[in-house]
Amino acid sequence: MYQKKTKRKQQAMQTKENILNVATALFKKNGFENTTVEEITGKSGISTGTFYYYFRSKEELIYEWVKQLDEIYEDFYEKEVCGATADQVPELIRKKIFLVLENYSRWGHDVVSISYSYMMRNEELKERMTSGTRICYQISSELFSKGQTAGIIRRDLSIDDLIQSNVRLERGALIDWCIQGGKSDILKDNENNVRIYLDGIKTH
Repeated sequence: MYQKKTKRKQQAMQTKENILNVATALFKKNGFENTTVEEITGKSGISTGTFYYYFRSKEELIYEWVKQLDEIYEDFYEKEVCGATADQVPELIRKKIFLVLENYSRWGHDVVSISYSYMMRNEELKERMTSGTRICYQISSELFSKGQTAGIIRRDLSIDDLIQSNVRLERGALIDWCIQGGKSDILKDNENNVRIYLDGIKTH
């Protein structure tokens, strides 16, 4: 019985992931507004009822992108941040910034455009994206606190100010990349910006 449940759960996860991958590819090709649920189900090889079993609407697919990004952050925390020493803080802050830029770059600028534009008109998504309970904010808070305690990060700036400046750097880089149509190398283009930012928050 346990093995059957496990197999069923794995199949459900695969179906959900397939829907998300197909939908993302269609969004990139045709745009979010021009892609219908029927097109997604047709390409996924599933019924419309199956789609609505996993997702309440096309817009809910956006929440899956947020969820995947949070899972990436959790993995980063467990592998690199947890147990890190104070002298590693600046490099880990840099890695965290490039972590989000790298993954959005992999997903494509349409994902950024869709998720950010939807966030601006949907209060539920906005609250979820900007909630201080998200793992990305917790990671930043822990790193900045550790850096300040060790005298590596400036103490004249509050943790909230440091987190806010970090978030705005990431969002600014992503939005600028979208304006350019996602054609530039977002990682290379922001190497200097991130260096200037880190120099600005470190003690000297």
